[in-house]
Amino acid sequence: MITQCLNAPVGLNPVEEAILKELPADVRSGIVVGAGDGRMVRAIREKIGSYVDVYIIESRKELHSYLEEERGVQSEPWDEAFYQKVGQSSKGLDFVIFNMLHEYWRGNVNVFQKILHQVKPGGHIWISFYNSASLYEIERILPPVPSGYQRLAGAMDLWARMDLSSWIAYFGSLGIMIESIGGVLLPEAAKFCKAGGANKGTEWKAKNFAISVTDIGDAYLVGAPVIALKLRSPQSKEKQAIETNFYGVDATPVILQSILFPYETVASRELGFLNTLISVRGYERDKRIEPSPLMDFFVKQLDEYKDVKRVLLVGSDWGEDLLVLKKLRPNWELTGIERYREKAEAGRSILKENGVKVMHFNWDEAFSFKDKEFDLVISLGYFSTLYPPIAKHLAGEMWRVAKKGVAHFEDHRGPAYSMDLKLYPINKFYEDLSGKVALLPIEMDGKPIGMYILKVTKTG
Repeated sequence: MITQCLNAPVGLNPVEEAILKELPADVRSGIVVGAGDGRMVRAIREKIGSYVDVYIIESRKELHSYLEEERGVQSEPWDEAFYQKVGQSSKGLDFVIFNMLHEYWRGNVNVFQKILHQVKPGGHIWISFYNSASLYEIERILPPVPSGYQRLAGAMDLWARMDLSSWIAYFGSLGIMIESIGGVLLPEAAKFCKAGGANKGTEWKAKNFAISVTDIGDAYLVGAPVIALKLRSPQSKEKQAIETNFYGVDATPVILQSILFPYETVASRELGFLNTLISVRGYERDKRIEPSPLMDFFVKQLDEYKDVKRVLLVGSDWGEDLLVLKKLRPNWELTGIERYREKAEAGRSILKENGVKVMHFNWDEAFSFKDKEFDLVISLGYFSTLYPPIAKHLAGEMWRVAKKGVAHFEDHRGPAYSMDLKLYPINKFYEDLSGKVALLPIEMDGKPIGMYILKVTKTG
């Protein structure tokens, strides 16, 4: 039995649905690269029949547990010998699908070309990928994603290798025809395309550039954060130019979430709990915990809230941050709330010894506290991983139980992203609640480092 990924949609996302719709019913062999949890593969078999040979490649081995019903799952997307072997045994592939190519692309141009030539004349090729020229706009729709080392060390390194214009030029140089261009379209681009373009040029401004948009092709360059290209096989005998077909769907938050960040797997959740246990055992061994300079700086910014005694931390994990806060402000009566019960339980005895409380909470329900029960309510990076509906709800609850105010120390996006977002403004949540909002970007050497402090004070 295949276990559904926790955060993945039950069905195919719109890009996968479009590819499946275009896939002819007479194919007999093909490869799906970037198979994820196998939804696409299973959908192909349901459409074509059990006799279709679908070979699977998924580079993220943690997702292989969802492919247990499949035989011979490969993990190396650029194993040239594998493609040659499959191509020869099938006497040419009927199709190859490179799903979310950016996740495993490392500039493998030479191997990529050889793989394409394993597709027989009349065969079909699809590639889907993030469109880097448009990705900045995603931040207006989606909230932060959970931070990890790769994201923090070079968030745009992989994305920067992917953009629609480069792929169009590349396939043009190879003489490969693009039969269709699909994508997930941002609202402005979707509106433009549905209207059939514009009678005169329209200028769209990005962060550091502007582009003149006069036709649907231009709109896709900057207005489609996710792209799906259908190619004609390089071995095709029909070399004449064809009119490229465009299609797309509106980039609602739900659709973008299902495509861009679909796999919060059981394995990753268990790994997170394992890290919690390691941290708890480490503290139990030496009973030592030291505040970071940033945490010390943050707490000092809260001195303006006078006579603070009772403090609530939202998203406390097992309680490490609570212990740091207790060391910095011994007079505070600290309570932490944590969404995952197992994490809250892991540090309960340690926190009790230090006079600190920790409780489990459901983040879509009201807090089990009275109005104004705490002098101050804090988030330490918690809102940097939340989606707008939950963030708005939690902000309202934090505001309700706070007597003096609320303070956020968030990361990953920084004020230029989080605070200016039209659809996800943390500060706007509190402004709508009549809070007095102050924003402090954190800088090093005069440059923002992607962290900020948001302080909200109750007035009246």
